[in-house]
Amino acid sequence: MHRPIRIWAAGMAVACAVASGLMAVAPAQAAPTLASGTPQSTATYKPAGCAVPLPASEQKGGAPYATCDLMGVTDSHGTLAAGSSTPPATALAPKDLRTAYDLPSGGSGETVAIVDAGGYATAEADLAVFRSTYGLPACTTANGCFTKLDQDGGHNYPPQDGDWSMETALDLDAVSAACPACRILLVQADSAGIDDLGQAEDTAAAHHPAAISNSYGIPREGGGFPAAYDHYYDHPGIAVTASTGDYGNTVNWPASNGNVVAVGGTTLTRDDTTARGWTEAAWASGGSGCSRFEPKPAYQQGIDTGCDNRAIADVSADADPATGLGIYNSTPTVGGWLQVGGTSLSSPLVAAMYALAGTPTPGTYPVTYPYADTHAGDLTDVTAGSDGFCGNQLCDARHGWDGPTGLGTPVGVGAFRQGPHGLVAGTVRGTGSATANGPIPGAAVTATDGDGRSYGATTDASGGFDLAPAPGTYHLTLAQFGYATTTATVKITEGSTAKESITLHALPTHVVSGTVTDASRHGWPLAAAITVDGYPGGVVDTDPVTGRYAVRLPDHGNYKLHVSATLPGYKTADDTLAVGSGDVRHDVRLSVDASACTALGYHFGYKGTTTDFEGWPGGKPQDGWTVTDDSGSGVTWRFDDPAHYGNDTGGTGQFAEVDSRSGDIGSRVTSSLVSPLLDLSGDATPIVSFDNSFFRGIHTPANASVEVSVDGGQTWTSVRNFTLPSIGPEVVAIPQAAGKSNVQVRFRYDAAHSYFWKVDNVFIGNRSCDATAGGLVAGTVDDANTGKALSGATVSVAGTPTASTTNGAYELFASASAADSSGRTTLGVVDGAYTGSTAQVTVARDQVTRKDWRLGAGRISVSGDSLRVAQPLGRSTTRTVTLRNTGTAPVHVVLNPQDGSYTPNSRSGSPRQSGAGAPVRHVGGDFTPRSLVADETHRVAAPTGSTDATAVASATAWTTADALPTPVMDSGSVTLDGKVYVFGGTDGANLLFKSYVHDPATGGWQRLANMPEGLEKPGVEAVDGEIYVVGGWNSTRNASAAVYRYDPKHDSWSSVASLPAGVAAGGTAVLGGRLYVVAGCGGDCFPASQATYVYDPQADAWSQVANYPITDEWLSCAGIDGQVVCVGGYDPLSGEDTTATYAFDPVTGKWTVRADLPYANWAMASASSGGRLQLVGGVSGGQLTNQAEEYDPATDSWSALPTANALVYRGSGACGLYVVGGSDAYHAVTGVEQLPGYGDCGSSGAATWLSAPHNVTVDPGATVKVRVTLNAGAVDQVGTYTSGLTVDTDSPYAVPALAATMKVVGTQ
Repeated sequence: MHRPIRIWAAGMAVACAVASGLMAVAPAQAAPTLASGTPQSTATYKPAGCAVPLPASEQKGGAPYATCDLMGVTDSHGTLAAGSSTPPATALAPKDLRTAYDLPSGGSGETVAIVDAGGYATAEADLAVFRSTYGLPACTTANGCFTKLDQDGGHNYPPQDGDWSMETALDLDAVSAACPACRILLVQADSAGIDDLGQAEDTAAAHHPAAISNSYGIPREGGGFPAAYDHYYDHPGIAVTASTGDYGNTVNWPASNGNVVAVGGTTLTRDDTTARGWTEAAWASGGSGCSRFEPKPAYQQGIDTGCDNRAIADVSADADPATGLGIYNSTPTVGGWLQVGGTSLSSPLVAAMYALAGTPTPGTYPVTYPYADTHAGDLTDVTAGSDGFCGNQLCDARHGWDGPTGLGTPVGVGAFRQGPHGLVAGTVRGTGSATANGPIPGAAVTATDGDGRSYGATTDASGGFDLAPAPGTYHLTLAQFGYATTTATVKITEGSTAKESITLHALPTHVVSGTVTDASRHGWPLAAAITVDGYPGGVVDTDPVTGRYAVRLPDHGNYKLHVSATLPGYKTADDTLAVGSGDVRHDVRLSVDASACTALGYHFGYKGTTTDFEGWPGGKPQDGWTVTDDSGSGVTWRFDDPAHYGNDTGGTGQFAEVDSRSGDIGSRVTSSLVSPLLDLSGDATPIVSFDNSFFRGIHTPANASVEVSVDGGQTWTSVRNFTLPSIGPEVVAIPQAAGKSNVQVRFRYDAAHSYFWKVDNVFIGNRSCDATAGGLVAGTVDDANTGKALSGATVSVAGTPTASTTNGAYELFASASAADSSGRTTLGVVDGAYTGSTAQVTVARDQVTRKDWRLGAGRISVSGDSLRVAQPLGRSTTRTVTLRNTGTAPVHVVLNPQDGSYTPNSRSGSPRQSGAGAPVRHVGGDFTPRSLVADETHRVAAPTGSTDATAVASATAWTTADALPTPVMDSGSVTLDGKVYVFGGTDGANLLFKSYVHDPATGGWQRLANMPEGLEKPGVEAVDGEIYVVGGWNSTRNASAAVYRYDPKHDSWSSVASLPAGVAAGGTAVLGGRLYVVAGCGGDCFPASQATYVYDPQADAWSQVANYPITDEWLSCAGIDGQVVCVGGYDPLSGEDTTATYAFDPVTGKWTVRADLPYANWAMASASSGGRLQLVGGVSGGQLTNQAEEYDPATDSWSALPTANALVYRGSGACGLYVVGGSDAYHAVTGVEQLPGYGDCGSSGAATWLSAPHNVTVDPGATVKVRVTLNAGAVDQVGTYTSGLTVDTDSPYAVPALAATMKVVGTQ
């Protein structure tokens, strides 16, 4: 019987089939009827991009790669029906799913973790759209519901991946649909490689969620790898769910892992004629089957699964895209709403249901819960539908367990609770030797009852364990490597706790030792890694020179050893050894992989005949070769390229070719090119090698085969067959011809008007892997000054670079031919600025010679006077700096003054503007520190009786300046050459690319060249006549690391070195010609940073100095009085704003506490003028304020400035004193106001006042004193000048720049 199964769109299916070896057909356009008689839905669908295997060329590392299990509904053109502004009408809503599965309310306090690959910057924002559309409560970082981590538990998220973002959106939305009150933890793996996904899985488990959903897998278990990666999914006490896949009756891993809940798929159809209101059938594309590798778990014992191993699924839920969920994803891949399904939907649904059922019992595997559930009403037994043609329960739904739907679909969450159970709480300690005494971590604890049910746990670091078995009597087994296994009997009653204290006795041990050597021709010792099954001590390494190893193993045991050479080109060895009551000698010999022959000291040797077809005329074979015309078509092999297509085989010159298009259309061409008889009686490893070019038509068959005869042409055996196009060299082993004397090889072609086959450079004969005379050299390369191992050093043999060091170690082959007449070989090593070294070494043949190296280099340390002076205008002061070379080679030192900056000295007395300020106002509200792009500005009620700003403007010290052309908040502003520049920001909904300049002399705002990208709340500072725009939130609402330079003279932009990490809403300042970025937001303002980054425009490079003392964002900074002063801000961890003030001294490299701001404040506008720091507006204590303050570093004190007219936060400030834009708690504003008298701005440029000798040479062990001059006669005004002296050397060690500060206080 032929059963139609509707799966994927044909084009995508072919791509998947080619990559994964799976067959797929086009989706149905009518409702097929399954064997059960249940009609399936008619919508068509196709796999998401993440469901298509990543090409092997793009995969990294040795771990297999997974694909997601997501299908999207397509339109009439076969493309995803994506981008709608509302949920598709045919999609199920969260209420539908909760009703269909009778889900209870609850889940508060429970967490569902989601593990996916790739970045998804708008995940939280898109989730908010989904939840608000369906009236679900908000789930945000701010309210503690949503958390996003990278695979290591931090916030260094992987790059954006549009395809995988569809999967993540589905997972987030599905969990929200089933459990709106659950918290969600999203962990993003760097890639879809199992090592990355597995690391993300472990990170998720470390946060102790109720469930972890994995909507991905590897079809057919990838050919046999599961045992190596199963540990990633072994998390007792957590419901780990995984999709069974969308390939029909095909096993998917990790769903086939016995510790994982394998979630199958159904088609969920509304049916008002049933009491439930819904019907379900097995989804035609859902995964199922019998694992080839995973053992049958205890909970499936006694269940007729038709499988001797692990069978999937366990349970199931809706997965058919036609009855799927509408998800929201704003990335360009989707651009709105899309209806999706796949077992990527059923897995997070079931994970959320486990969370609704409550926290799983510690030490248990929740996959067992449905199997132990005795209440038949907890699951709907799905008996209709099929996902394949197996003809049994592995692909056909039936009563009881079946592959597509498992035990059924949930009715409520009763099946996802453990049921009656007791507890076993215990500790395991060791005894028997000094090293064995005490708690034993990592011991395996298993409790098994008389029916074979088992529960397992692993002891923690203190030797403790917990089990929660069902009531009964259990045989308790405790095992750990190196200890005698111990058993006990424990009786469990419901609700009781049995306490067990177990002692394991350490077994006596003896040493297993030996050598690992080459088993082929050289016999030399080998560096190798040895693992012993079960041995907790990790890898045992051999000595690379002697090949020796030693490991201590328990007595009276049999052990499996796995030995692999560190050098490439050797086969691995798996040995078994027995340890009795004494030491054991066990040597291992590793053979070279002769088929590849890539091991050091080996090369291919050839003995045979090569035919290149040069000089062969037309269709006449030469040198004993013959040509046949088996079909009688008249078309045979030729050697003159009659069609003039050229030699594209990889060879050159003439070649052999048969072209089926030379015959009549429809005629068949069968022709062979046959070698002469060859005597290979002396050949042990014969091969045929050749260059070739084989092409065939898409719809016309063609076959090309290489065949061998060992009986003079009477019978032939095919040894290589081509059915798909092939170009390039081919090597075919013909072991059946070894030792034979009547050997022939033929190239047989059979086609019907289907292009051609070309062959060139045919070699027939023996290919052996031969040894090259010589020996190995192994050793280390270290820094002679520090002893540090040097990675990346190059070691040469006779002047030829041969090997590079890894972690300081190297191994290479030195041919005997490289030795001189005395038998010694010249070896050398170089590594950048280190002094290279050479040596004459006698390299022993067929042995390993040790040669270690210690590379010397000069090394400069700096001591002496501090480069900080205070002096009158016109005076010059000299300081002495001592350069000491503690290294082994001369060092050439170049001293260069850096560009510097100038700030006026703080003026004594009260603030410079004494006019009256506006009335002090405070307005409460809900103010966010996060990006406001595509979000509503936090609004508050207007305060009753508040004073209108415009009404009081004329009566205060503040003046109203020309308004901005458009509303702007979160911009960056700076004053340069008396003009005010404004960059970026947002109007409250959209990122702004715009740039403006205001010239007070002419008035108005002039439009400048757009920024390279829109940025919200970037840092903006001017250095040496150019303006730098640093970080800010980008279009993905992530903190950007981009840095752009604006040239006011040419109205142009350029990119410079990026920040080490993305930062938004940080503090910025200029000091000593350098740009400082302090603290700020990472991501969408979580986490906050404490990093202090310093940008050197001359070097176009960033460095990092001492961290800011507190976690902070939305702070204000300024470079004044030779220091970077920062104040205020908001801590997202505590949710508190701060009064803290700190100052960073570049001379000492430290932050120090300064006088607190009189009131906590964040998101204020700020500027520096007259050597002081001014703050205006912002949020204080949860209220907007229009207060203004000024900090004086000379007196370390704060004083009030006239109160501003406008009541804004998230505005920007510039020297002048300008407050530009911001939010009035309702909207972004256009207003700009100024406090006159604050135009005494700083500047930056060349530090002509700082000088030192330019070039200095310091010999090893010597010191040189250098006189550095700080000359106040080179400047023309009082103030604080800051710069630095770079110390560049030709040694491999960096020397920090010497910070210099000159405070000019007046004339002499």
